[in-house]
Amino acid sequence: MTFRDFTSVVDYRTREANSGPSRVDPSPFVGTWVNTNDSAPHRIARLVMTVRDGILMVHAWGYCTPDPCDWGEASADVYADSINSQTAMSFSAVFDFGFMETHLQTNLKRGTMVIATANKFSDLSGVPITTPESSSIKSMMTASNHGAYKHLELRSEQLALIDRVGVLAREKFAVRAPEYDRTATFPSEDFADLFSAGLNAAAIPKEHGGLGLGPYRGDVFTLWMMTKEIAKADLSFARCWEVTSTRWSCSTAWLRRAKNALV
Repeated sequence: MTFRDFTSVVDYRTREANSGPSRVDPSPFVGTWVNTNDSAPHRIARLVMTVRDGILMVHAWGYCTPDPCDWGEASADVYADSINSQTAMSFSAVFDFGFMETHLQTNLKRGTMVIATANKFSDLSGVPITTPESSSIKSMMTASNHGAYKHLELRSEQLALIDRVGVLAREKFAVRAPEYDRTATFPSEDFADLFSAGLNAAAIPKEHGGLGLGPYRGDVFTLWMMTKEIAKADLSFARCWEVTSTRWSCSTAWLRRAKNALV
C-alpha cells in the first residue's frame, strides 16, 4: 500500500495550516494539576507544568509516605488533535529513574486531564528488559490509568496544608481507624493531632486564629482536599471533621448576616 502525505482525513494538512505556525501551543497544560479520582491507583500525586524556551516542562510528584516523592522535571512532546490545529490536547513525557523508566501519556478534554503510565524496568546491569526472549517481560513492564486530574491554581500554602493533613492521615489516622470502628468510640486522639498541628480550625476566620477556609472565605477546594486526605485514612473521622468544619463556617456566616441586619 502506498501513502502520500496523509493516512486519513485527520492527517490532511490544509493550505491555511501550511502557511501558519507549526508549533503546538502548550499553554492549556500550564499550572498545577491534582488527582481527583479516588478509585484510580495513586501513583502520581500532582503535576506542575511550565513552559521554558517554548518547551513544556513537567514536574511530577509520586505518592509516598510521609511526603510525596519528587520525580524531578522532564520535557514533554505536545500534540494537537489534528495537523490543522495548534491547540494542545495531549502530551507524552518520560521520567528516567535508572532502575525504571516511567512513560506518561495524557489526554485533555474540557478541563480534565487523564493520565496513563507505562513503566519499563531494567535488570541489575541497567539493560532494559524489553526483548521478547525475556521470560519475565510481563512482570517487568506495567501500565495503569490514573484517572482524572483537575487544573488548579493552588498557592504554596494551600498545597502545604493538604500535604500536612495527608501525612497525619497516613501516619496516625489510618492506624487508629480499625480500633475506633471496632469500639465505636469518638476519635479524640485524631482531633488532638489536628489541634497540635494547627489544622483543627479550618473554617474559622484567620483573624480569630483559624485557617480561613470554606465557602464563605473563597477557598472551598482546599478544605475539600483536606477532607479527602482524611477520608482516605478513616471515612468516619472525615465525616466528623466535615460536620465540624461546615458547622463553624455556617455559624460564622450566620452571625455576620445577623450583625449586618442589626446595623
